[in-house]
Parts: sequence; C-alpha cells; structure tokens
Amino acid sequence: MKHNMEYFYFTDPNFFGPGKKGQERALRLASLLKSRNIRFVIEARANDLNEQTIAILVEAGLRHILIGLESGKDESLQRLKKMTTVAQNKKALQILRKHGIKPNVGFIMFEPDSTVEDIRINFEFLKRNRLLQNLEITVNMLYHHQIILQGTKAYKMLQEEGRLEIFPSATYEASTAYANPQVAALACTMRDITNFIFSRLEKIWSGKAAEPEDAPEKYAKINELLAESFDTVLTALEAGKIFTDEEKTAFVRKAEKEVEEVLN
Repeated sequence: MKHNMEYFYFTDPNFFGPGKKGQERALRLASLLKSRNIRFVIEARANDLNEQTIAILVEAGLRHILIGLESGKDESLQRLKKMTTVAQNKKALQILRKHGIKPNVGFIMFEPDSTVEDIRINFEFLKRNRLLQNLEITVNMLYHHQIILQGTKAYKMLQEEGRLEIFPSATYEASTAYANPQVAALACTMRDITNFIFSRLEKIWSGKAAEPEDAPEKYAKINELLAESFDTVLTALEAGKIFTDEEKTAFVRKAEKEVEEVLN
C-alpha cells in the first residue's frame, strides 16, 4: 500500500543510538529517504549530533530535531545521569544552526533541590545560547520542572526521604516540593504566568482559532515580557527578597494584564 506522506516524525527519543553503529544506521536511513521527498523530525541526544551526519540528514529532508539539553550546569547533568556536558550541549546547538535547523530543546529549569544560583546558571545558559527567542519554546523552558519517574534514582531517593507525592491516577510518575523556598516562589510564579499564556493561546496554537494580526511581533513582545518577568523575580530573590503570597499573586496578575494588552 502506498501513502501520500510528506512529513514524518520519528518518535524514538534516541534516534541515533550509541556510537559508530548508530551514526551508520542514520546514514543508511538518510540514503533511503533522500529520493522520497519526505520532510522529517527526529529526537536525539546532544552528544550524538555529528556534523557530517546532520548535514547528510538535512539533505535527505531533516527539518527539526528535539534535543534534551536539560541543564546549563555540568553538576546537574551528572546528577540527572545525562552522560553529557554543557560543552557538548553548546556544540550541538552550533551544529544545528550551522545546517539551518532551529533548535527545539528539552530543559529542566527546576529540580527538587535547585538553588537560586542553579537557576541563574540555567537562565544565563539559555540566554547565552539564544534559546529564549521563540515564545513556544521559552514558555516551556522558563517553568519546566523535573518529572520524577518511577524506577529512577531521584524517585527512589525522594521516596526514601519521605518527600515524594504519588498520584493514584499516574503511579509511574510523581512530584515533590522544592527544598529551597526561594526556588519554590519563582517556580510557582512562573507556573502561573506560563499556564495563563498556554491557556490564552491554546486555541491558536492548536489551529482552532486564527492567529492575531502581526502575530510574530506580538509573540516577540510576550516572549520578552516572559523573560523579563523571570529575571525580575530571580534578581529580587538573589537580593534576599521574600515574596508574600499576595505579592506573588499581584505580580502574576500584572503579567497576565500585560499579555492581554499585547494580544488585544
């Protein structure tokens, strides 16, 4: 049976697989796809992005890659068992951009034991590597927390410490409170702001409603507002500010109002 397919998403989170064999497999696949005029998307690890292989895949139709960078701090990458480094993350971004691929990245801004210093390092990494310039990506990265999956070291450790919150409807994953109250304040604030943006734009991004006029300009303004909000709260926390619940609510409402003013 033949299908008139022009766009394909490989859902394997580790498209290449390990080592030389993984690169050879990807090259063989590229040779099969090249003549079929198919555009495709893959997911991959940062340390598997070989420049020569990426160039050939792009020629064969590769248009997007999701890579899980996860952190801008080597100690966090080690703790998360990523077996990658910040230098490898940076190199992966350079390879993608060189070959015309706009990076789409996975990132864990907030870990259960993150400090304010950790958050600043992550934020500066994202800014330095130009990863906060697209609203659909920024709105994810400036809140995204670590999902605690069953079977992982984090799950076992937090369970042993009595910090794990397990939901009956999804026993394979859990959540936990942040150890640092300042980090919790920032995470809570950004969660509320980003949830509002997702809610406000859900119909547009899902294709159920038309985009507003001058959409790129409006999205750019919201993107800037979001990054500025993050930096404002983070800077205040670094200076020792303790936010009351009322102050957090007021800050979120102000951000929501500004988003509405941009869209209307």
